[in-house]
Amino acid sequence: SAWSFSSRPLCAVQTHSGPRLRASPAAKKNGWIGRLTDFWRKKDLSLPRTKRLRGGMVIHSLSDLRSNDDGEMPPGAMDGPIDGEKLSKNFMGIYHEKQIGSLCAVHCLNNLVQDSLFDEIQLAEIGQSIDRAERQVAGGGLGAESGNVRADGFFSIQVIQQALQFRGLEMLPVDSSGAKGVLARPEKEVAFVCNRSEHWFSLRRVGAYWFDLNSMQTRPAVVSDTYLAMLLQQHRADGYSVFVVRGAFPPVPLERDRAALDAAAAACRQGASGAQG
Repeated sequence: SAWSFSSRPLCAVQTHSGPRLRASPAAKKNGWIGRLTDFWRKKDLSLPRTKRLRGGMVIHSLSDLRSNDDGEMPPGAMDGPIDGEKLSKNFMGIYHEKQIGSLCAVHCLNNLVQDSLFDEIQLAEIGQSIDRAERQVAGGGLGAESGNVRADGFFSIQVIQQALQFRGLEMLPVDSSGAKGVLARPEKEVAFVCNRSEHWFSLRRVGAYWFDLNSMQTRPAVVSDTYLAMLLQQHRADGYSVFVVRGAFPPVPLERDRAALDAAAAACRQGASGAQG
């Protein structure tokens, strides 16, 4: 099998997120998926911003997104490129991956679950599996080109949904029958995923606080309960697809330490104020 599981037990009531899915060494070494890893992570990091194609998902600073692909962000996040290889993923106990190459879908998922549980190889394998299933249903009538994963780092919504399903999580459009009334009281939920063009990011409640965990930001941004509803509505008006995520979320250690969580939220607010000042 291309996948190997850790020895962590899986039980009905979990105190962790379950087994970590990781590609086997053979899967990483052989086949086109293994060759994509460096492509997605490093391909465009050395290119000037003006030479990147806007049709792809390679985005290194907010000016790459601002006009077409993303909503309003703290101005400080636009000061130079975001390089997630050099920035810490831990902001005072809040897990926040920053942009690396074309991997915003991976960052979105890991920020959502507050742990490093997903990688680009796993998502590519899922995309290939969906492609095979679609070809079987079509009787082999579909072309060889994948509709669920591309070499530039694109992953379809189906890939994101299935990756979350493997973790016991369900992603539903906020305007679907299964998510009726979500936008009226979004603060009652735990997480949202937003997608426009080919950029993905997540919003997550940790304890009593909501955080915007967009990988294009240098730190998480606190979102008040009142502003959350307005923010989601604005994103939808701006052309985003918004999804609510429900299910058995992994525990977040910071939720057991209220003082540390309060301090982290205060630091996020201070950072946003400093950027705007």
